[in-house]
Amino acid sequence: MNKDREKAASEKWLRMKNTGKNKFIFRTGFLLYGMTLFVVYILAIIVLNLIYHPEIRLIDFLGSDVFLKRLLSTFILFGLMGWFMGSSVWRSYKRRWDEFSNK
Repeated sequence: MNKDREKAASEKWLRMKNTGKNKFIFRTGFLLYGMTLFVVYILAIIVLNLIYHPEIRLIDFLGSDVFLKRLLSTFILFGLMGWFMGSSVWRSYKRRWDEFSNK
């Protein structure tokens, strides 16, 4: 059973490797990690603003310079974090499975 899991994981790595490093980093790192964190963060900011500042209308808050600057800066920050995370995952998979396939 363990050999079946190793074989399946090795085949999965080969499929990922064949799609390419940049595509993997974009999908896994940027989209999956980075943009998920970005959306959760922005939704949390909006909810917290609604809770702690009910006097400010949502339309006014979303159009404010502070929110738009935060939106742009966090998009860049979380995008870069996701890119580095995807790159780290790629290196980890590459080290593990290339070493495993050499045995």
